Amino acid sequence: MMETCYLDDVGQAYDLALRKPEMIGTTLGRHVNDEVTSFYSWSPSEFLVEYGWGGRSIDPATWTPHERTEGPSLWGHDRSWLTPEGREQARDMRIRVAESGGRVPLNVMHGNHKLAADVCPWWTMNVTARKTGS
Repeated sequence: MMETCYLDDVGQAYDLALRKPEMIGTTLGRHVNDEVTSFYSWSPSEFLVEYGWGGRSIDPATWTPHERTEGPSLWGHDRSWLTPEGREQARDMRIRVAESGGRVPLNVMHGNHKLAADVCPWWTMNVTARKTGS
């Protein structure tokens, strides 16, 4: 992965990539395992390059690996090579992660953030609506 210092760098690169949509391998999204916000682009040699921000930092001396089974992404990362049915299954998996509380704080550098004033009422309303069917 190529990791940037600012999320805006990833977003602006994604805007550039959208000019050639055939180059986008996965849409903008956030991984479950390392919490990176990223997208994947096809290289001229036809392998995927991840361009991202905010990867989790670990201390190799104290870090304990563990298996993640809830899926590869918290949100986004639609994979261009999946069938429409496969994409829908992946989207359902991501929604289940979110509904079960699978949100993770961002990993930011000192001085590279501002604290939000509140929670997201839009998200709370939509999760409630999906759970109740209304």
